[in-house]
Amino acid sequence: LVPILGTVSMDLTTIDISHTTELQRGDEVTLLGAEGEAALDAQQIARTAGTISYNILCNISARVRRVYL
Repeated sequence: LVPILGTVSMDLTTIDISHTTELQRGDEVTLLGAEGEAALDAQQIARTAGTISYNILCNISARVRRVYL
């Protein structure tokens, strides 16, 4: 997991990848779900944001592309 820099602006989120060599600018990342052995669910995000998972899931804009597996 990497830290978010600043605040979310519209549908743009900036993350800090300076401490890892595994990610490069332009790489695809998973913001919610699992990738390899790492996983981040709505409950974890809600806990960090001081809210509930329902609020996290219902506030994902319709403009955000979804991939269902």
